[in-house]
Amino acid sequence: MSYNLKENIMKEDRLAGGHRMCAGCGSPIAVRTVLRALNPEDHAVVCSATSCLEVSTFMYPYTSWKDSFIHNAFENAGATISGVETAYRAMKKRGKIDETWKFIAFGGDGGTYDIGFQSLSGAMERGHDMVYVCYDNEAYMNTGIQRSSSTPHFADTTTTPQGKVVPGKMQQKKNLTKTVTLAAQLDATNISVQPTNKRGKTAKKVKDIVKFKINFSIVKNITAETGERTLYIRITKPDNDVLTKSSSNTFPYENRELVYSIKKYIELMQAPTA
Repeated sequence: MSYNLKENIMKEDRLAGGHRMCAGCGSPIAVRTVLRALNPEDHAVVCSATSCLEVSTFMYPYTSWKDSFIHNAFENAGATISGVETAYRAMKKRGKIDETWKFIAFGGDGGTYDIGFQSLSGAMERGHDMVYVCYDNEAYMNTGIQRSSSTPHFADTTTTPQGKVVPGKMQQKKNLTKTVTLAAQLDATNISVQPTNKRGKTAKKVKDIVKFKINFSIVKNITAETGERTLYIRITKPDNDVLTKSSSNTFPYENRELVYSIKKYIELMQAPTA
């Protein structure tokens, strides 16, 4: 679904003014933009890991959030929002809730790439219906510009100062997008291959095989994007040579071209979450 900025900017602001974020800070702008993607009739539960965003928009009993808001510890935004989403699905299944609720978590790079990575990884693996937004400062800005795993190579921070011996941070920036992409991959289970003869029966001798019947199940993964997908199947001989009708039958995989035996198109659809 596309995001129409011109249409969404006309929606009611769900983050009230009067918060204590610094003038010109991009964080509240990002939050407002995300929340405007909600439909006016939608309810939302928002949580935020410990950060500038949290301490500047919420201080009991005052809050800038017009939606339900939960303040989390630094490390558990993913666990908190996934737990609330699970409770919502259970209550809706029992008929105790009729409204549509959305679940959104915000975290900085420290609370996402590092301290909160474990709970976020668990939430992604379980396939919760939630949105996680990482506000990537590329350092721990709230506590004095310390390096995080999101900090770029050779960056000068208070914990990786540039000098004559060490030229800043020595490690590369962690590729979190690639990590989440791997979490969205589709897995096949219950794979079986049945050789058949010209009558469609199971072939008992190699010389009688005319076709292979291949069966498998695609494991549900709510993280994976829905839509048309192309499945490539590779059948190999004992010498690892791939059975194929043409050497031009290839597909790209990890910066190389692989030969395939069979190609099939499927429509990936997710089951309802509630």
